[in-house]
Amino acid sequence: MTEASTSNIFIAKDGAVATPPADRQILPGVTRQQLLDILRADGGMPVAERLVTLRELRDADEVWLSSATKEIAPVTAVDGEPVGDGKPGPLWEQAQTLFAAHRFDDS
Repeated sequence: MTEASTSNIFIAKDGAVATPPADRQILPGVTRQQLLDILRADGGMPVAERLVTLRELRDADEVWLSSATKEIAPVTAVDGEPVGDGKPGPLWEQAQTLFAAHRFDDS
């Protein structure tokens, strides 16, 4: 997995978050980078930029999309199958709260 149409993808599994690296395969999303910076500054959850496989996506506890228009949107199903329990998860809620609190902070 690299990204969604006009969105970057994040997965959460066992309390850790991963997103594909911003390289020549994906567009370097502004919201993606801002979220990574906020999560790393907070330090409340491990965050990694690494390859994410389709198997990991299907097995994730949570999946999120980030974009300038969606900000951080939870994904509750992939190909008709629920992600986790089919509801937005606690890490998404934590990330959304942090993003809302810090998105306008000076860099």
